[in-house]
This record gives sequence, C-alpha cells and structure tokens, in this order.
Amino acid sequence: MKTARMPQNELLDRIFDCFKKYNYWSMKALRAELQQPEAYLRETLEKVAVLAKSGRFATQWSLKPENKIANYDQIGDAVAPTQEGDPGGDESDMADEEDDGDDDDIKFEDVVP
Repeated sequence: MKTARMPQNELLDRIFDCFKKYNYWSMKALRAELQQPEAYLRETLEKVAVLAKSGRFATQWSLKPENKIANYDQIGDAVAPTQEGDPGGDESDMADEEDDGDDDDIKFEDVVP
C-alpha cells in the first residue's frame, strides 16, 4: 500500500494529537493511525519524540521531555494524555528496528510521569 506524504507541519500536528491520546506509540500503530510512509514518519518523529530501546516501553515512541503536553498545561487548552499504553497492544516493533549495536552501553531509566 502506497501512501502520499502530507506537509510536515500537518504531520507534526497529527503526531501531537496522537500523543494527547496515549503517552507511548509503536511505529506500527503510528503508521496505521497517520497513514504516512514509514521513512518520512520516522524522520519527522525523531524531531519531537524518542524511541525507548529498553525497559517497560521498549520499541515505543514517546515525546521528548521538552515537547510533553504537560509542559504546556499552563497555556490553557492543552489536554494531558488519557492513557499511558500503546494503542497497538503488546506487539513489538523489534523486527522493524535496525540494531547497529552502538547503544549497548547506554543505560535507560523508566520514568513515571
């Protein structure tokens, strides 16, 4: 199935809308929700989100701390995410991720918002 690229500013708005619903998203769930080419979606996601490499939410995307919705609550109309999990369920995108082995020495901590 081929998909056409939407303008990046529109894609960013839709990505933030997704993160208003859930804190964590798998690439598979985001592709299904946004209907965008994976390479373009990944490139855009990397600007505003991070991919957890280990821990409870391994292979899940979450917003970078500076882009979290909670940072904008004082603005007025921002809504905190209603659910923490991934809408795609327990399926892992590990097969989709490239393992270059460079991140073996990095330690991650689970952070509870």
